[in-house]
Amino acid sequence: MPATEAQILANRRNAERSTGPKTAEGKERSRANAIKHGLTGEGIALPAEDAAEVDRLQRSFEAELKPSSDFGRTLVRRMALMSVRMDRCVATETATLTARVLQAEADFDAEWPEVEGENDPERERMRVEAARRAMFDPSRESCLARKYEAAAERSFFRSLKELRQVERQVKAGIPAPQAMPAPSKLASSLPEERKPSTVKPPAANPPRQVPSPAPKTVAATPVVPAKPVPAFPISSRTPTADWSEVPITIGRAV
Repeated sequence: MPATEAQILANRRNAERSTGPKTAEGKERSRANAIKHGLTGEGIALPAEDAAEVDRLQRSFEAELKPSSDFGRTLVRRMALMSVRMDRCVATETATLTARVLQAEADFDAEWPEVEGENDPERERMRVEAARRAMFDPSRESCLARKYEAAAERSFFRSLKELRQVERQVKAGIPAPQAMPAPSKLASSLPEERKPSTVKPPAANPPRQVPSPAPKTVAATPVVPAKPVPAFPISSRTPTADWSEVPITIGRAV
């Protein structure tokens, strides 16, 4: 059923009033409406406690590693960010596992209530086993937390490796690379999506016409006439007066 003119006008008036937050505080709160764990995304600001921890780690890493260039200090900043991210992933997974264990123990107590004043070792063993099984969490949230933790760990040690390589080059007299902008937000450490290439593929060439080979002419083989085979002579000896041929019959005499 199509909308009437009155409904269309009412929708337009409502849309004019639904303009979203206008103040800076309201816009900042609305940016975090869909945040579940804060482990990905380029536009997610660090909470105050995480930002303070990043600054503290950066100062500590700089005092220990002593970077000699802006590029090295940028790598140290990246290491501090990834360290905070790893801690956040561990905290998220720990909280999820704790909730699962408490729920498993509560379900077990409801199914097998404890008798007051009675010590049942079998019940205690089964309760511990139920809590141990709950420690394995195959849920999507826990799998993502472990995935992000592994990605942050790779980025941390890759930055540390690059920092050590840069410092060796500086000591050898090779100038450090140009400093890249220091990340101020907890950007995702997952690999960026590759943009589709704008280079057009070369035009396909038309198939080349390959001439078919000419049929080969096979020369006729000349027929050689067979030589006459001489008859086998009955005897190579010339009969004489004192010699005559005696027929020999092979087989049983009749």
